[in-house]
Amino acid sequence: MTTKPKPTEGTLPPDMTTPTTINDITDLLRILRENPEWLDQVRNVVLTQEILELPATLAALTQEVREFIAEQRAINQEQKRTNDAIFARLDRIEADVAEAKTDIKELKSDMAEAKTDIKELKSDMAEAKTDIKELKTTVSSLVTTTNRLDSKVGQLLGADAERKVHANIHGFLRRHDRNLHHIGILKSINHSFDEALLEEIAEAFAAGLITEQEEDSVQLLDLIVRARSRGSNQAIYHAIEVSVVVDEHDVQRAVDRADILSRATNTKTVPVTVGGVIIPAAATLAETHGVVTITTPQLTPPQNQTIPINQ
Repeated sequence: MTTKPKPTEGTLPPDMTTPTTINDITDLLRILRENPEWLDQVRNVVLTQEILELPATLAALTQEVREFIAEQRAINQEQKRTNDAIFARLDRIEADVAEAKTDIKELKSDMAEAKTDIKELKSDMAEAKTDIKELKTTVSSLVTTTNRLDSKVGQLLGADAERKVHANIHGFLRRHDRNLHHIGILKSINHSFDEALLEEIAEAFAAGLITEQEEDSVQLLDLIVRARSRGSNQAIYHAIEVSVVVDEHDVQRAVDRADILSRATNTKTVPVTVGGVIIPAAATLAETHGVVTITTPQLTPPQNQTIPINQ
């Protein structure tokens, strides 16, 4: 094998045709220009890999910058359209604000007029309150007077009704039960409470058959009538409540007081209501509890007469 001798310092390599002496940097640069392959080898020695790749990197970066600029231009165009829309809307808002300012100015004027009207209205209201206060006092006085009159009228109607029932009770009861006879009134507006019956009720309270409250309640019956039945000759009491207009309270009082009288005397007692009219609810309650209801035109007041309930 033949080996090529190495060039000595200051001489050219064997493949170079022209002797070259390197005395300074100028000679080196000239030789590198004349031998490009040497230049590449020098670059590989002098430059790092990053610097060697810099042209490719710069080209890629240039492409990215171009793409970014293109995207940014698209964004800018979209932003311009958005801005144009916003500015147009702002223009409309400004116009609306201007119109609103005009409306507010007119509203302030209206408010000023309204304040004047309200001030006058307050003055009128103060006068009206004074008048209403005086009217309330007058009405209150009238109501008090009316209530007193209603109470007196109710008492008069109630007393008149009880007198009429006292005078006609025999006929009223016989109309209900033809077998009744020996009908006697033991208590009514025209007849003081029968002493013997009153004593029997007191003895029932003493024996614990009725309470003190029940003893007082049974004595408030409008009428107490004792009769006998033709078939059995058995004594029967009738606990009677009288009212121009019979309502549920009248029916319930008749039921409760008949029960008290029955327990106090150990005698059959029939609850009875007598009136000019009976309201439907009272009629239903009476039917439920077996109350005898008697209505008569004798207790019906004139059409223009106010009927106090429970009288």
